[in-house]
Amino acid sequence: MTATKSQDFEFKVYTRPTGLGTGTYDHWLLRGASVEIERSLFEGDLLTITSTRKNQDVQIDKVRPVRFYWKGTKLFDGCIRAPKYDNRQNKYRDLVTTAYGWEKELAAIRLDLVTPEGVQYTGKSIDFILSDLARVANDMGMTKKASYVYDKTKLPYYDSGVFGTLLTRTYGDTIWSALTDLTKELDIAETYHIGEWTVRVDALQSDYNIYIIPMMMNTDIASIRKFKDNMLTTPKSIRRDYTRLLNFMVVRGAGTLVNERFKPTLILTEKDIVTNLEEFYADSQPSPIRSYLRITITNPTGSDKGGFVTINGSDGNMHELSESFFLWVKAGQAQVHYTNIRYGTLSGASLKAFVTQGWAGCKIQVEETSYSVGGRSINDVGVRGKTIRNVNFDTQAKVDSYGAQLVRMYHAPLVYIDTAIKPEYSSAEELMGKTINLFDNFKNDFADFTCIKQRYYFEGPQVSESITAMRYNYDWEYTE
Repeated sequence: MTATKSQDFEFKVYTRPTGLGTGTYDHWLLRGASVEIERSLFEGDLLTITSTRKNQDVQIDKVRPVRFYWKGTKLFDGCIRAPKYDNRQNKYRDLVTTAYGWEKELAAIRLDLVTPEGVQYTGKSIDFILSDLARVANDMGMTKKASYVYDKTKLPYYDSGVFGTLLTRTYGDTIWSALTDLTKELDIAETYHIGEWTVRVDALQSDYNIYIIPMMMNTDIASIRKFKDNMLTTPKSIRRDYTRLLNFMVVRGAGTLVNERFKPTLILTEKDIVTNLEEFYADSQPSPIRSYLRITITNPTGSDKGGFVTINGSDGNMHELSESFFLWVKAGQAQVHYTNIRYGTLSGASLKAFVTQGWAGCKIQVEETSYSVGGRSINDVGVRGKTIRNVNFDTQAKVDSYGAQLVRMYHAPLVYIDTAIKPEYSSAEELMGKTINLFDNFKNDFADFTCIKQRYYFEGPQVSESITAMRYNYDWEYTE
């Protein structure tokens, strides 16, 4: 923990206006209290005040907006939602006051209360819908000094083409669910970057505006800070997370639309394997982008058979690639295997694309996968698939793009780091959603992570700061 001065802290409670004006935030002294703040990119912001006292604290034991500052920087802006007293002996009681960020209010405002049919948008841009949802939030939210605002200049990444995407929607659930739907549309519309869109409700930049900020979870933006291990306290926890693995996506859209998992043109149409050593040229080449291949061996004979398949090709840039694998196929059955390598071209001339050994009497067929299928990942961990249905995906491009992006982000495990920052390097600097550079023990090198949680703990004059950071393994050639 780092030491600070009592005048460095400011806690303010909101008093509603009795006449003209917008109300005021007034100082309130938190005697003998500890304060914990957690800001989370996916779960929202949370402030917890814990104190032991003889008397009730009427300023913080009821629903009202509050703010907390450290060294002039606002660290929290939200509303008390869950005050609780635990009575003890000798008339002492523990007061635990929990306040949530403004995203909780957006999750409580129902749009079917605006009209019975909900809020309808026909041919409106994402920009327009975001601005209008902010308007509705101001109409239906509690009285407070600040107003919800959608301001595209506050977005860390903005593309007019992406946010200009026209949508037709009827939203009858909450504002937060509508915002979540818009992030899915942004996932589809944004094809230049690979990342997951989320919404940050940011009341820290201004005392008068609560910004609704769609932002992309990726590390394309330059790192703002580098934390060497000597700047962090031990233990520093680093882990791989396999719970969200996805290497086979089926995305169903409007009507009969479904994403393409395998290209319609076969790389090798089904061929008879006459002898135990056969070679085949490819009937067609992979599409312009490098692709995984799916090989099917069919065994129509009356006995089980095992053998090898070798694939020869290149990455499309004169770098030769080759791999071999073994399969055991039961009599009368077929079995598939995916390549570990993505091929740009397949060999011709004297070196043929496919070589089989030990499969006399069997058949071979080769298909090209789309990026909704992660071949190497399937070989490493087995098929980890999911089917998603969204009738708002109304074109083939949308279902294809969404499936490919999800597999690209989750075909390999996510990496998380949890660590506390040493007092001399702790500050009120906003790290949430920003790219930071940390040492990745799995890579044995520094890597860019996105800060997804930032925590502060205040007790007396002591302050501690900790973070959680995450990174995707985008690399198709990821290995462990």
